[in-house]
Amino acid sequence: MFLTLSTIFTVFLSSLAVSVNPDVELQLLHVVFRHGDKVPHREFQNYPNDPHRDQSYHPMGNGGLTNQGKMREYKIGTMLRERYDQYFGPDYWPTKIYARSTEVPRTQMSLQLVLAGLFPPSEKQTWNPHLPWIPSWTYFVPYKTDNLLFPHYCYRYREEYQRFLQRESAKEMINKYKNVMDYLTDHTGKLINDTDTVGHLYNLLKEEVIALDIRNLSFAYLSPQVLLWTGVTEQLIVQTIPGCAEICPFEDFLNIVKDILPSDDEYYCRREDLKPNAHHRSSADCIADNGSWWYIFLTVLLTFTSKFTQK
Repeated sequence: MFLTLSTIFTVFLSSLAVSVNPDVELQLLHVVFRHGDKVPHREFQNYPNDPHRDQSYHPMGNGGLTNQGKMREYKIGTMLRERYDQYFGPDYWPTKIYARSTEVPRTQMSLQLVLAGLFPPSEKQTWNPHLPWIPSWTYFVPYKTDNLLFPHYCYRYREEYQRFLQRESAKEMINKYKNVMDYLTDHTGKLINDTDTVGHLYNLLKEEVIALDIRNLSFAYLSPQVLLWTGVTEQLIVQTIPGCAEICPFEDFLNIVKDILPSDDEYYCRREDLKPNAHHRSSADCIADNGSWWYIFLTVLLTFTSKFTQK
């Protein structure tokens, strides 16, 4: 995400010492992995006061995989091929593997990507020399009846979750963070009062910050940070804005740069109403001031990122 890191577990009915003991043979392999990095899913990850709620997430689509997420899933497949090449053999056999995802499109795509990395076409299965891919059999169950991978609609799961919420330990944990939940409720416009709603909100904010690099400066609780990329190395160097902290409160940042923000006429390159006055100076005028060039330089060479911070 938005950033959702894939996690992979391999559970197999054999010893890990296959390479040490040639008499031990792998008989069965189970692989469980999560979908790749994605953008927010509006139906589950939303709140009324979200400044990015109208994002279409083009071209990924609602809850879709990012390119980084696609590559991450594909690499799971290539890793499995490298590790278990002898077990799978050179050809794809539909009867040799059962591949199942949830009904959610991003998980179906993730499964296809893993299979693409796991089963590159052998010479006899190559059907298009310009496309090193073969279609694979995959399965899914409608999410309302998928008690294996999507148990949220299972009545037993609902019963256990409600039972968990009634435990004293759960009540104490939720009460411990009541002030935080009240804060989140007040600022999101959505009732945040249990672990489920907190989890959805956390994932949404994490994905927005990482994948979209939030830049909506109208949101009062976003604080700019300046990072410098020199081009010499891949390392980003944190820069401190003069007169402010490393993570600069938004109101302080606006106060520092107010004299060099372009007017609408400057922004849209209009010639009307550009008469200088005591309350407005053009960006060109500010360059001549001592030290003001520093900010103009930043707009060209530095990357601004924003962090969700609490006042």
